Amino acid sequence: MSNLNSVFDLKRGYPYSSALEDGFEPDYGVSLPEGTIVTTATRRLANAKVLKMVTDAAGSSVPPTLTADDAGKAYVVNTWGGGYTNGDIVEWDGDSFSVIVANVAGHPPFGTRVVVIGTGAAGSFAGWGNHIAVFTDATPDLWVDTTTPAEMNKIRIVGAGGRYHQMYFDFFSSTWMSSSYQAPPLAKVVKMTSGAQASTQKDDAWIVIQGNDQWDAQLTNRVTCLKLRSGCSFQIAHTAANSLVPGTKLQANAGALEAFSNKWPVGMVIWSNGIAGADGKIVVASM
Repeated sequence: MSNLNSVFDLKRGYPYSSALEDGFEPDYGVSLPEGTIVTTATRRLANAKVLKMVTDAAGSSVPPTLTADDAGKAYVVNTWGGGYTNGDIVEWDGDSFSVIVANVAGHPPFGTRVVVIGTGAAGSFAGWGNHIAVFTDATPDLWVDTTTPAEMNKIRIVGAGGRYHQMYFDFFSSTWMSSSYQAPPLAKVVKMTSGAQASTQKDDAWIVIQGNDQWDAQLTNRVTCLKLRSGCSFQIAHTAANSLVPGTKLQANAGALEAFSNKWPVGMVIWSNGIAGADGKIVVASM
């Protein structure tokens, strides 16, 4: 890999004098070798009100019986009696219930998001352990399982008065864990596929110049990327160099470059060695 317009530290491959270079964490478990076209993304999911939603099932005129060890569990009140109001979302603090989200017309407000408890979910939430559920105004009104979390997703709990109010949690090894970094997550990069020009905005495109298959990137769990569409040029291996003649526009497909076909271009071939297979090389001017 070479950048023809930036100054490089030849020992490590970093463009140390360019403001258009940055380091990012790769998507969890994904190999991003040198030459991969990537785009930035976020690990963060939209905020939720509670972390451990258990059930909205009818309570037979009595609330659930809980202990101090159950602190943080949340419920949608449904025929509990005892002064509890149907549709309220309440949370157990180890001693009593507190209303986290007040009902509207006997049901949770539309758009309310909750994280379902990992084990023991029931009622509308049965089988949705650790998922994100949203209360919708479908007919009838119902909870919808909207998001299955991916490894290293991050979420903030914003139910005022709750045990986890304003805390961030990471999804790791199939469970939600309190984040060691209590702030919004840093950006990650994922393999990019160019969007259609007719229906999407121009992509935020980068190229990996030090992949996570290299030893020092493995130590830091970061890849080094150079921002495309910034006037930079780069050389890259390409098995179809024989067909990518100078003047050919290029787009990204799952992290690889291919000939342009009405999607947002990321560059143009300015030189090719004309060789097919592993020895093929092209030089690309970003655009």
